[in-house]
Amino acid sequence: MALFLYPLPSEMKFIRNIKIDKNKALYTGGLVILVFVMMTLFGRISELARLVNQRNAVSTEIGNLEKTHVYLQTQVAYATSVRAVEDYAREEGHMALPGDKIIVPLPLPGETPQPKTVPVPTLKKYPAWQIWWALFFDQ
Repeated sequence: MALFLYPLPSEMKFIRNIKIDKNKALYTGGLVILVFVMMTLFGRISELARLVNQRNAVSTEIGNLEKTHVYLQTQVAYATSVRAVEDYAREEGHMALPGDKIIVPLPLPGETPQPKTVPVPTLKKYPAWQIWWALFFDQ
């Protein structure tokens, strides 16, 4: 009632004549509260969906990392074994154990093996004006 202690301008006199229906006010207030609750609920549901997707992505990444870990453990176990040393010595070190028979393939008699030559690429020198011409006008 303190609002009406001061005289109202003529444009605002209609405020005194407003009649508020309590049921309509309650329904309107309830509807506004319901809208805010639904907005909060939808926000939480979308956040839940985002977090579930993120959890699934992290679970997949964890699975891949576990597989990589097992593979690397297998590689470490092989690299520290005696078998790895033997494989390296025989294949890349060209070594043999006592009692092994080493076979060296020889060419047929009368044939001379031809050495394979690898051509060495040479750079062709161009004058500077041709380089600039090619830079600006060639496609």
